[in-house]
Amino acid sequence: MTNRVDYIKSSIEGMEKTIADLQTACEHKFSITKSFDEPKISIVNSVYLGIEGNNRPKGSDFTITCSKCSLVKNLSYCFSCPRCFEDLKVEDLVNWRSDYKEDRYRRFGYYGVRMSTCPNRDFSIANDEFDQ
Repeated sequence: MTNRVDYIKSSIEGMEKTIADLQTACEHKFSITKSFDEPKISIVNSVYLGIEGNNRPKGSDFTITCSKCSLVKNLSYCFSCPRCFEDLKVEDLVNWRSDYKEDRYRRFGYYGVRMSTCPNRDFSIANDEFDQ
C-alpha cells in the first residue's frame, strides 16, 4: 500500500460482505430521513390518492434509514406505508374510479382503481391501473 486511499480501499473490499450480513440480520429501527409531501385524500374518508394514469404523485418518494445498521431504503407511499414502512397489500381492482376520485379524473377512461392497504391497516391508497 502506497497511500491512505489504497489502505481504505483494501479495508473496504473485505468489509462489504460483512456489512451486508450485518444489515440482513439486523432488527431494523427505521426512521424517515427524507420526507414526502402529504398525500391527497380521496372522496372516501381515510383513503388517499396515489398513481393517476401512469404518473406517480410528485413528492410521493421518501427515504428511510435504520439507526442500528445504516441501511437506506427509498420508498414511495404508493407502494409502502409511510407510517410503518411495510409493503402495501394489493387488493382487488375496482371498476368505478368515481368511487374514489372526483369527476376531473374521468379522462382516464381505460383505468380502474386498485386499492392497496397497509398490513397494519394504518394506511390505504387508491392507485390507477390499466383496466383493458
